[in-house]
Amino acid sequence: MTLTLGPYSYPKWSQNYIPTVLEWQVWFSCKMDQTDLTDLEASMTAQVTAEASARTAADNILASDINSEATARQQADTALATEVAGKQAAGDYVITNANASGTGANRQLTIASMDAVVNLPEFTGNNSSGAAQAHLAMTTSRKWTSVLAFGAVADGVTDCLAAFNAAIASGAMALYVPPGTYYLSGGIVLSGGQTLYSDGPQAGIYTQTAELVFADTTLTAISLGDGTDQSAQGAALRNLHITRQDALTASDIPADSVGILFNQTQIASAENCTVSGHETGIKAMGGLGVWVKNCRTRSVTLCHIAVDTTAEVRIDSCRFGSNGAFDFACDSYIRISGGSTTAGAAGPNTIVITNCQFNQGQNSVQYWMNFCNQVSGSIADITLFQVTNCYVEKALYGIRTDSTFTNLSRLQITNLEFNGSTSYNFWELDAGTRVTQCCIANTCIISNLWIASNVQYDTLMFVNVYVLGTFSCAAPTATGQTGSVVCILNLVSAGTGELTGAFTGTFAHLTAPVRRMPGIAQLTAAPTMTDFNNLINTLANAGIIAPL
Repeated sequence: MTLTLGPYSYPKWSQNYIPTVLEWQVWFSCKMDQTDLTDLEASMTAQVTAEASARTAADNILASDINSEATARQQADTALATEVAGKQAAGDYVITNANASGTGANRQLTIASMDAVVNLPEFTGNNSSGAAQAHLAMTTSRKWTSVLAFGAVADGVTDCLAAFNAAIASGAMALYVPPGTYYLSGGIVLSGGQTLYSDGPQAGIYTQTAELVFADTTLTAISLGDGTDQSAQGAALRNLHITRQDALTASDIPADSVGILFNQTQIASAENCTVSGHETGIKAMGGLGVWVKNCRTRSVTLCHIAVDTTAEVRIDSCRFGSNGAFDFACDSYIRISGGSTTAGAAGPNTIVITNCQFNQGQNSVQYWMNFCNQVSGSIADITLFQVTNCYVEKALYGIRTDSTFTNLSRLQITNLEFNGSTSYNFWELDAGTRVTQCCIANTCIISNLWIASNVQYDTLMFVNVYVLGTFSCAAPTATGQTGSVVCILNLVSAGTGELTGAFTGTFAHLTAPVRRMPGIAQLTAAPTMTDFNNLINTLANAGIIAPL
């Protein structure tokens, strides 16, 4: 049987067909009145329309939320940028986007505090709610600050003296001076443990450092210590140019002015600093332990570096003089003086100079090393002066003492080239100075080397020395002279070379005294076997070696 539905009413059965009860039940279960169907369609249409309206409203709310969040994030970023710029201008270090998953409120990590003095390495940031929260905090007593946080302006005009003094008084140990030019109307004094520093060369690329320009009336530009014993223990200077306002000629530089003064310090240092426009470039006054490394001095009118009563001074890899028009005629490259009538351990002593260049280029220096102005009645141990691997130019005299310097002991010079003049004498000693236990080795002296008979000395050694001028060593005749040991080994003189007088001391490791050696001749060509034989005979006749 085929059952079909009519348009709206009963199914179409074959005429005279009588459906079974089951067939009627199936038909009635599927029958749908037209009115019911119309109502159902209307209800469904209304439901779909309501759902569409609700979705549109939800989309509008979501879009509004997104826009609000973007606006808030933009405002937070703007506020963060403003805050970071302000902190950077104050010299603080700021790291942004430290928490990439957070919002603008907690994407900042600041190494600083609002008073511009921070305990390093304490890191402070913001948590998810925007409140300050410490991260990786460690307890340390070392503090850092920038002079900009106290009002310094790197324009070369604004007086920054108050700002520098405020930074020093803040209690910070590391005082940062960003690159630029700073004018100061007076000098500054560092305390113990403080380091004043700026940027320096990094990865082979020159980075401008900080230039501190002091008023022309300032006497001491930077003092490490206030003059009391060990007042600036451990103080240091790094990567600074220290100069003076309007120091264009020697007459512009006031007397007694000093660029860097180590004033009764202990274990203090200056490194990678340039000092110009002062009577004395760098000076150590008393105290114990001064280190000067990779520094440069120029435009001085008295001396480039001075040591007065200081013990244990190390000068390494420095350049004294600019080899150009910036230098003025001055007294000495190194000036050593002082002593003490009460402290036997006081200096000047144990002064070690290595790998340094002494060269003004023009405007000569009177003395390379000037030992002068010793304290009368000093009981200090004034001894041990070592110079190694240095070059000296434009100095008229090499070693000089004045009448106050009664004893010069353990002067040791090795690997030196003294590029002077044969019109002057390298060894310019006062008759009142007694020289003992001194050695010059592996050295070229472009000058004369004369030791006069009125000089008091004992145990002098010249080993592998070339003298471009003339060499002369006379036996001392000074009153009270009890011995005069001289050791000469491989000394070549381009001029005449001689020992004169009677030497009463004992030659090192030999029983015979050193006497005058006649027949020393200047060699103008490569030596021959005859020359060597003549030399051996001369030494044998002088009693220095046994006859063959």
